[in-house]
Amino acid sequence: MQKFILFILIIVTGFCSCQKASTIPNTNPPPPTPTDTTKPEPIDTSYLLKTEKFYTYGSAGPINDSGITAWTYDNKARLTSRTYADPMLDIYDTTVYTYSAGQHTEKTVQYRNEQWFYASTQLYYEGSSGRPDSAFSTDEFTGVPTAHSVIYHYYDTEGKDTLNLGYDINKSPKKLFHKVLFFYTGSNLDSNMVYADSSDMNTTSYIATFNNGNMLTENISPYTTPKIYRSFSYTNILSGGFTNINGGNRQLWESITTTYTPGNPISTNVQTYTYTFDANNRVQTVTIMLNNLLMQKKEYTYY
Repeated sequence: MQKFILFILIIVTGFCSCQKASTIPNTNPPPPTPTDTTKPEPIDTSYLLKTEKFYTYGSAGPINDSGITAWTYDNKARLTSRTYADPMLDIYDTTVYTYSAGQHTEKTVQYRNEQWFYASTQLYYEGSSGRPDSAFSTDEFTGVPTAHSVIYHYYDTEGKDTLNLGYDINKSPKKLFHKVLFFYTGSNLDSNMVYADSSDMNTTSYIATFNNGNMLTENISPYTTPKIYRSFSYTNILSGGFTNINGGNRQLWESITTTYTPGNPISTNVQTYTYTFDANNRVQTVTIMLNNLLMQKKEYTYY
């Protein structure tokens, strides 16, 4: 009997020991991190230009030229193509834009009178900021040898474009043919000066002044004849969808006054601009008068 009781105690003790040994602490992994389903802010495409139609009028009143430009974009709102057609002058051209890591390309082909006339390829290499460091160009015209050039962009420590140098690289050594200097007050561009006479790169061929992102004056060929001077005035109407084709200005042109010297007498032309807008405050039409005579009308559509 005592042996039997001892046997039972051994069995029970062993069972309890096995139970304790098989108890595993709670080591389940933490729940997985929820997947970030936040979608990026959608790109507003409503202010991307789709088409521009223009109608140019002669001094007697009838239309003497018309044409259309159309743009397409990718899902990042980057240009993918630009096409231009002027049936009255029989001019058609297309520019295709392609993008890859650290560079983008613009290729243009133009036809006149139903024949190939011009082709251009620009390859832009971009720095870490995404802005161009250099741009290589190949230009071909009918009956003219192919031209190869490169423009280098230089920036200050704040990332502002301060100097562009353009070289003809058809032959070695390369030859400087284009120089642009940019001047700022703080972060605001005040003026730029262009030197584009390859025989005299110390003489300015173009000067422009700016205020708050708007061009104020242009002085074209200031040291040659004829001299062309333009001054710009702006409306206080802020509108979307138009500034990218308005010379990069932040506001809309109100007038452009152009003076030619020497003249007989000195001649001055004044272009005035009036606008209509759609329900989204985008420029819908522009009417341009030249010395109080109708010069051109433009119509715009958007995506």
